[in-house]
Amino acid sequence: MERRGMGWFCGIMAIMFLWTAGVSHGLDNPAEWNKAWTKHQAVYIQETAGFDRIHEPVEAEVKFNQSMPSRDEKGVDAAVKRVIRVVRKNGDRWEEIPCQVYDVRPYHWNNRSEKPEIMVRARVAFFADVPAHMTGVYYICHGNPNPPEPKYPSGLKAVGSGVAYTIENPYFRMITDKASGQIDRIDLKFAGNPSFRFVHGTMHWNPDFMYVPEDFPTTWFKWYYAHNFVDPPHEVESGPVFFSMRRSQLIPGQDIAWMEVYYRFYDGVPYVLVESRITTKKQCHTLAIRNDELAFGTDDFTHAGWRNCTEDMLPGHIGETGSVDIYNEARMENHVLGSALPPNIPWISLCNVKKGYGTGSIRLAWDNTNVLTNEPSPLYNSHTVISEHNGGLYWFRSLVYSQRDDNNDLGWDADDWRAACHEIPEGSSYYEKNAYVFYEWTKDGKFKPIDDLWFKLREPLKVTLAR
Repeated sequence: MERRGMGWFCGIMAIMFLWTAGVSHGLDNPAEWNKAWTKHQAVYIQETAGFDRIHEPVEAEVKFNQSMPSRDEKGVDAAVKRVIRVVRKNGDRWEEIPCQVYDVRPYHWNNRSEKPEIMVRARVAFFADVPAHMTGVYYICHGNPNPPEPKYPSGLKAVGSGVAYTIENPYFRMITDKASGQIDRIDLKFAGNPSFRFVHGTMHWNPDFMYVPEDFPTTWFKWYYAHNFVDPPHEVESGPVFFSMRRSQLIPGQDIAWMEVYYRFYDGVPYVLVESRITTKKQCHTLAIRNDELAFGTDDFTHAGWRNCTEDMLPGHIGETGSVDIYNEARMENHVLGSALPPNIPWISLCNVKKGYGTGSIRLAWDNTNVLTNEPSPLYNSHTVISEHNGGLYWFRSLVYSQRDDNNDLGWDADDWRAACHEIPEGSSYYEKNAYVFYEWTKDGKFKPIDDLWFKLREPLKVTLAR
């Protein structure tokens, strides 16, 4: 608490200093950078977690009047993306920061202007450097009537079409499946450049939903996964800062589970952000709903680690970091850890201590709210699992997980099976946001890289746009 309290105090002091400087002496003037850009908005970026931030992804939403050659909204998106620049003053030197403009939304024409001018909103993504407990100032510039096309060097490359892409940054290369768009292959660019695949399909299977027919067990249950997407509707954003892809579809073969998966890859950061949602379109029954699964081979890793969470752990407390040899301890049939870990454990990791690499999932958000009633969506036997099964090694989070046997060896009759099912109301929704991380494992550092990243991501830089 002392650390967090000091961070809050330092952040407030930094804001007060900047505010005083702005009133008494004036903030820096971006016209010193380039007078062709006649308008700007200051962006304050505050660090509160006590970490020096280097190359940290941030974004701000700006609103301004964009001049146009004619009253034609078709050219607004291109004009806004061409004109916006991000700059900051580094000592006595001004520098332009690579940025990516997206989600441009035109609103209305300014009838008071003599020339065509339209009100727009847009999101601007860029990378910020801010020392611990300090506040940095960046400027979003616009107002140039004839700007050149921005050209920024980037270590992020995305090549493909439809939902099939190869995405590459300085840490890894990932290839998505040509039918579903799910992550299918991962190649690391450190620790001997290992390559990962999953023997039974794509590496990223989830979210998933087990549909139980009304005449079950006469008609048997069936798993449906996000990797069952078939050429799903998709949206792609690509630029020097990030590449993203959003896909959503009612999974083929049933009329129950609508699934949505969003990926965002950044230049120069060792993780991919993953958001996903399952929403039921009508009342149904299930034996299992799961999410947050990335599947590897059984020989890819030697150990597992996690940041523990106890019953008396208050929000914001740290907990403990634990680890286990996944091939010699804590086995429970096919499940290496079974239900030993809480469902919302802050992070979970697999590592290879001999080859020097690690991966894991940092849990950033988890919300299970019915979209129709705002009531909680059902959970049952929810927990986090590391599982070794049929040539694969993977983690997942169960949301609903009833006792069952896929081969029907329990000797249950129809009433037993029906009793194990859980009713899922229409509109039940399960959302989560995770960061899939790849890092260098060392004998001294151990799980520190993923643990430090968890602290940073759970307390992101605070972005405030001056008005």
